[in-house]
Amino acid sequence: MKHRQQHGYAVKKSKKYRIYAMWLDMRNRCYRPGVHRYENYGGRGIKVCEAWKKSFIKFKNWVIEHGYKDNLSIDRINNNGDYTPNNCRFVTNKENCRNRSTTKMNIDKVLEIKRKFTNKRGDRTRLAKEYNISITHVSRILNGESWAS
Repeated sequence: MKHRQQHGYAVKKSKKYRIYAMWLDMRNRCYRPGVHRYENYGGRGIKVCEAWKKSFIKFKNWVIEHGYKDNLSIDRINNNGDYTPNNCRFVTNKENCRNRSTTKMNIDKVLEIKRKFTNKRGDRTRLAKEYNISITHVSRILNGESWAS
């Protein structure tokens, strides 16, 4: 309730809500293990910079000053990097899809992952971080399942 009084962005039916929802989703992906896609973010060690983590207002101000439009999504330039002002930008959904770790996978990388897997504890996590993919994705590769999606 306090956020609504401070900035008015937390009202779901408001056009402004999209920025607030983006902030909530970003934090949830990084810090709430039960949330959809956590394993691809917080599970891989991706964090939100302290300023944005603690302050919606600081995030909102950065968003407005750095090219936000309703048809764009926030994107981390380096998929292994955190959500920080220097590592984020706004892109179309098409551009965002090109920056996904699954899009960057190819047969050579699949073969490398299979060669590097030693079946030791933590191997899947290490490979997921090294190749910027989820642990589930590593498991699919090792099990001979589809690795392109």
